[in-house]
Amino acid sequence: LSGRCTAEDGIIEMQGFSSHGMIKAQNIGCDLVWTKVVDITLENEDSYIDRICAVTTRVSALDNSVLHVKTIGGHSIDVRNTHADLLRADYVSVGPGCRIKLLQYTAAVQIDPTATVEKTEKIVHT
Repeated sequence: LSGRCTAEDGIIEMQGFSSHGMIKAQNIGCDLVWTKVVDITLENEDSYIDRICAVTTRVSALDNSVLHVKTIGGHSIDVRNTHADLLRADYVSVGPGCRIKLLQYTAAVQIDPTATVEKTEKIVHT
């Protein structure tokens, strides 16, 4: 996708999703049919997504645009310019321009010194 995209009911089943520009959606991917890669490049205006569920999620920005998201879950998350309530994955990288309320991880985490993360939890599976 390139340009503006609005998906009222969400984008559920796909192998991969790539967007350049503004996106507004309820859900991208779901727990039952894992999307392999969600790759979002922000430009020109903020984007709004309730939930992203994918094996790998990457968010970057070409300007000061911000992704506002409630939850991102999966195996690997690498975000820039993202404001999120919850990031939950095995491997999480939080870059510049991020404000995260809760970050949960099982394997490794990397947080840029300019990012804001209110709470970080390592989840141990028993």
